[in-house]
Amino acid sequence: MQYRLIIGALVTTFAITACSKHESEQPVQTLNCDQPQLTDQIQRQLQQNIMLNARQFAQNDTRHFVDADKIIAAASQLTVKLQPSQADSNQADQRQCHGQLTVTIPDAILQQAQTNAPLLFGQTSLSQQLSQQIQQTDIKFNDHSFIQNLTYPAQNSTAASAPAAQATEVNLLPLSQLLQTTLLPYGVKDILVINGKTYSRADAQALLFNQTPLSHEAQMASAVLNGNNSQSTLTQETDNSLNDSHQTPTDDPSQQTVSDNDLQQARDNQRNASNEMERLWQSLDQTIQATLTNEQQHWQTQRKQQCQKPATAASSAKEAEFNYLQCDTRLINQRLQYLRGFSLS
Repeated sequence: MQYRLIIGALVTTFAITACSKHESEQPVQTLNCDQPQLTDQIQRQLQQNIMLNARQFAQNDTRHFVDADKIIAAASQLTVKLQPSQADSNQADQRQCHGQLTVTIPDAILQQAQTNAPLLFGQTSLSQQLSQQIQQTDIKFNDHSFIQNLTYPAQNSTAASAPAAQATEVNLLPLSQLLQTTLLPYGVKDILVINGKTYSRADAQALLFNQTPLSHEAQMASAVLNGNNSQSTLTQETDNSLNDSHQTPTDDPSQQTVSDNDLQQARDNQRNASNEMERLWQSLDQTIQATLTNEQQHWQTQRKQQCQKPATAASSAKEAEFNYLQCDTRLINQRLQYLRGFSLS
């Protein structure tokens, strides 16, 4: 009996030793975060997003200021790098890599975009536009580069056919929108056709921000450049600053008696224009809304101030309201024409 117990114990010991040796011979699984193919996929995905947005914007740009091909060409020159860190394998079913994605814009492209920005963004600089958008993300902008921290699935380096992470597993939308905002002004054409006349890009900018009195032809070009083709915009005083170039001059007080029907019609026209403004603004892409928010708020303030002038000069309360509504409706309609150049619907 004791002999059998001793034999059984020896067999068990040998079995345990054999299992331990077998387990020790199993390859140690390591997680691979250095995945060059993922970097390539991210670069292609960013270029694809920029290409689609650029073509859509150019298609809906009624002023025909933007050349989508220039933006697409600029996107192909972006430098994309993904610097991986150690994988997090605390949970076997959620093995993740943490890395830093850096997208660098060539200096010449960024400088040209900054120079062209006033033609699209008005008084707001490109850096201000980007600052407003970046505040809503976890992305940083340093010198010429956007920097974003990424989390993506690790690859099992011990399996020859182990799948690598895909670009679709990474949220690239906020970064794509920032890159689109940056490259959009770079796409402004070298030659712009304004009111049937041809102007260089530099001359067009001079018309926007020239503080000296302008000729009638220059005023006409400036008005059309900013989306205002109404003939009434061409009668502005020559000493009126073009810093508020999306606005139009104030109305002279009406010299005619205002009837109740006239006043009601003015109210209806103003209400319809306001409703259309609200509809158009809501239809704009969120990226475009972000870039135009400060400019839109500035326009609203200036519009009220401008239309108070003809109202104050009126001889009666009815005439004051009529003058204000007429002025307000005209400014809204002209602003609508400008914003339609950004509409994607």
